[in-house]
Amino acid sequence: DRSVKSMLSAERQTGVFLSGGYDSTLITGFMVKNSTNKINTFSIGFENSDFNELSHARKVANYLGTNHHEKILKPNPESFLLDILAKLDQPFADSSYLPTFELTKFASKSVVVALGGDGGDEICAGYDRYLAATRLHRLNSISPIINYPLTQYAKFAKFSNQKQLKLATQFIKHKDLASRYNSLVALNTEENLAKLIKLEYMHKESNSRYKESFMVNSKNDLLSQLLDNDFNNYLPGDLLVKADLATMSHGLELRSQ
Repeated sequence: DRSVKSMLSAERQTGVFLSGGYDSTLITGFMVKNSTNKINTFSIGFENSDFNELSHARKVANYLGTNHHEKILKPNPESFLLDILAKLDQPFADSSYLPTFELTKFASKSVVVALGGDGGDEICAGYDRYLAATRLHRLNSISPIINYPLTQYAKFAKFSNQKQLKLATQFIKHKDLASRYNSLVALNTEENLAKLIKLEYMHKESNSRYKESFMVNSKNDLLSQLLDNDFNNYLPGDLLVKADLATMSHGLELRSQ
């Protein structure tokens, strides 16, 4: 509440990125509570119903009485990429930059300052991977017993959910928390990257620093190690970079909570 209140000082109208999830809903609620002006909320959706969360955002906006704006993302791939590449000044591999870029472009037509919910999952353990990594790690003591049957199951079972196969594979392959967690969140393996990228560009020292961050916090409980790692690596190395690049390309100031 205090954080949101401190972020509301602006000479012009302030908006908020509203997905309808816990983080953005709480922030929007506190904005409405602490502001004398009607809050502008901005949401973006997709034609594919599996990824479209506009209905959640719309319910929150209606309940809180915000000035709600929403848009279905229908980009022209060629012009979309050319527009992004013209403003993206570094290689960046997070695909969620695409909707973030479009959302920012949409919001910048109405406001110059917006609040966002980046950081909530890293503080409050909102990702499923935290549960998966900690539970898998606690099974290390019995891994020699179930290693073979689990390996066979991973090979021949028909998984309805690919996440199950990945979890089984990571349980078999990795024993330390850093390697296991990295394998769960990574989009690729070190073996595959070595085939695609020249050795001098592999940045092995960055992997070493990543694992060292777990060693520094090894006395803490498993969940705290994961949260600390994401707060110090994932947020400043991905999410906040993504938000800053997208918003600054449209002259919008984003204040992350």
